[in-house]
Amino acid sequence: MSDIEKVKKLREATGAGFKDCNQAIKESGGDLDKAIEILRVKGISKASKKMSREAKEGVIAVNGDENKMSFIEVNCETDFVAKNDDFTTFVKELSELNNEQSSNVEILKSTTMKNGDTVENNLVALIANWRKNNYWKSKNFK
Repeated sequence: MSDIEKVKKLREATGAGFKDCNQAIKESGGDLDKAIEILRVKGISKASKKMSREAKEGVIAVNGDENKMSFIEVNCETDFVAKNDDFTTFVKELSELNNEQSSNVEILKSTTMKNGDTVENNLVALIANWRKNNYWKSKNFK
């Protein structure tokens, strides 16, 4: 498989940009699994830098029933991210988990989502993918 084909396959698997994929392929010596790990580590690094930026857009999600209700505000940097299907799907699931965890943010961060990864890891991955900062605030009502 040529490097171009590997870059294409890596882009499809990760959603990362061409330059990042090309560099990861070179760094990994052509090994796609190593390249994915390189991109994941770089994504976490980039995401942590983005977390310091201000996020003024976003959505508020409400979840619950007559016995317990919670809301969660999930912010992002742009309205384009706030309207993105991945973002709204993430917020919807996060809202359900937030209600289950009685709005305890520390427990929520380590809660496992449907994809098998924690909320915190999913958030970092989404920030890396969107290249925008996101965060949340929550409140529980009984």
